[in-house]
Amino acid sequence: MQEFAKDELPEIAAKMTDEQIEKSKKTLTEWKATRPPLSFFPDKL
Repeated sequence: MQEFAKDELPEIAAKMTDEQIEKSKKTLTEWKATRPPLSFFPDKL
């Protein structure tokens, strides 16, 4: 799924305004800071 998202990202970004992209980056930063990962595998670190 992550590879699919990476392939589609440029196409999606081309349809967004600069303001929307900046807002999305800010939202992503806030999301990552306030939510734990869905999975955690300490043995693989």
